[in-house]
Amino acid sequence: MKDSGKSVKKLSVLLPAELHLRSKRQALLNDQTLTVLIVSLLTNYLDSVDTAVQEKSLRNGGGN
Repeated sequence: MKDSGKSVKKLSVLLPAELHLRSKRQALLNDQTLTVLIVSLLTNYLDSVDTAVQEKSLRNGGGN
């Protein structure tokens, strides 16, 4: 992951061996690191959750 000037934190995660292997393989197939893959997946997931929460809030009167 390139240093974008933003603060970063290290995260240690315990994964089942098979999930780790599959993840590393997928990252390699996409010419990226496991870190880039995980950050991308987390970002996409959290963006979708944020969007769903915003849409729910709008349906329920905006929360104002």
